[in-house]
Amino acid sequence: LEAVAAAMPWVCHVHLADAGTRQAPGQSGDRIDAEYRQLFGVLKKGGYDERISVEANWNPPMATDAQAVLVRLKTLWA
Repeated sequence: LEAVAAAMPWVCHVHLADAGTRQAPGQSGDRIDAEYRQLFGVLKKGGYDERISVEANWNPPMATDAQAVLVRLKTLWA
């Protein structure tokens, strides 16, 4: 997170996936939520207000889980 904080003047786009599994946020379990909260804190502190993309292996498929992932990310960002 220190590297992200240091790079904030140049950050213009963010891609997300669960660490290790490359699954969509939360698909590999709730344990990762704290890590997303920390990352989002760094992004907000750095003034980031651009798009965040999910670039991941979807299991279950994106068509069935995208809404739940979006709700989870919005909740973690808040």
